[in-house]
Amino acid sequence: MTVSGSRRRVVPSDGALDPSLRDSLAAALLDPPVMVSIPSGYEAAFAARKQFETERIFRVGGPMAVIISALIIGARGLFRGDDVSSVDELIFERIATFVFVLVCATTAALRIPRVVRHHVWVLSMVGAAVLSSTFAAAALIHNVRLGQAAVYATMLAITICTIGFRNGFRASLLTCVAAGLLSVGVAVHFGAQPDWLLIGYAYVGASVVGLVIAWILERQEILSFYQSLLLSHEAYEGRRLNAELENMTRTDSLSGLANRRSFDDALDVEWSRMKRDRMSLALVFVDVDHFKRFNDTYGHREGDACLRAVGRALETCALRPADVAARYGGEEFVLLLPSTDLPGALACANRALLAVDALGIPHGDSPTAEHVTISIGVGVADSHSQLEARHLVDTADAALYRAKHEGRHRICSSALRGDSLRPIGNRLSEAGGHSA
Repeated sequence: MTVSGSRRRVVPSDGALDPSLRDSLAAALLDPPVMVSIPSGYEAAFAARKQFETERIFRVGGPMAVIISALIIGARGLFRGDDVSSVDELIFERIATFVFVLVCATTAALRIPRVVRHHVWVLSMVGAAVLSSTFAAAALIHNVRLGQAAVYATMLAITICTIGFRNGFRASLLTCVAAGLLSVGVAVHFGAQPDWLLIGYAYVGASVVGLVIAWILERQEILSFYQSLLLSHEAYEGRRLNAELENMTRTDSLSGLANRRSFDDALDVEWSRMKRDRMSLALVFVDVDHFKRFNDTYGHREGDACLRAVGRALETCALRPADVAARYGGEEFVLLLPSTDLPGALACANRALLAVDALGIPHGDSPTAEHVTISIGVGVADSHSQLEARHLVDTADAALYRAKHEGRHRICSSALRGDSLRPIGNRLSEAGGHSA
């Protein structure tokens, strides 16, 4: 079983997974297949993960490699009493120095972001150069002990290239094969007559072991990547469910507007902002006229439809992002208008009155009009008010009560100035002039 896809997916940045891919990943983790691969469309994410791991490994591994290569240079002194020819010593010294310089340069280069982005190719080429040089040294050196040291250095380099670099099976295989062919070619070119059976056994054996471990590590990394994708998806689902739950607790299920809790929170915020910015704050309080009679005449199902329609109409009157349209309860709605003075609030209220009239919802049992109408109370507070936010609601509610008492289908307004409530007057609907 291989987790992959024939079509390239667009990877969501929020962690969401396609349901089929999610099920495939979960099944692979439950019963890991022998062969695994990166899901289509997630190659860049996996490469970024590998790059991060490479940077982390080379923070410690780079200096350690420099130290090891320096020790190899110093190890030539251990063989001076073993009849080591000047040619063998020169070969060992030059190749050890070449490896040391290459390791130092690679360690420094992998601190450059542009180089790290291509770390697989960089490490593959560096590994091939190190392996081919140490293997060639093992073939060219005639002294037995010094040649054995070169063989051991080759085996150590194979271990680092296949396992330490974490380049994956394919890149490691390419490194080992290229280095082996290159080193054999160099040895043959210079007429070396080494023990090919011994050297080949050491090189091939170490390469096979290293490649098997590289394959196991890569497989485990891919399975770990599956796990990280599933964890990211679970985190996304948690955020989504929390957002839905939060939305449900702050949204009225019938009208789709903000609910009473959301309105209360917005009122507290805007009241504090009004005080800080020294601006006015307006509240438009709306009541559907004779709604009980509507329910009794047409039924609760039509009553709910009526409230939804009125809610949508009122929502169109909240023109600015900061304006809040909410269902206050029952057949009552509110429009909270930050930084709005009395003329602006009255203009919004008049738009609301006309918008509901334009719905033309029949109301045969209404003594006010032949269609559904609303009464509106407008309350406005300025920054000098010493009262609390709830008094603005009381002000608009009192204005609404006057509008209903004076005949409905009209707008009345009051203002909070200082610490007192001041009635301002009323106006009739401009859509037909209905009044008591």
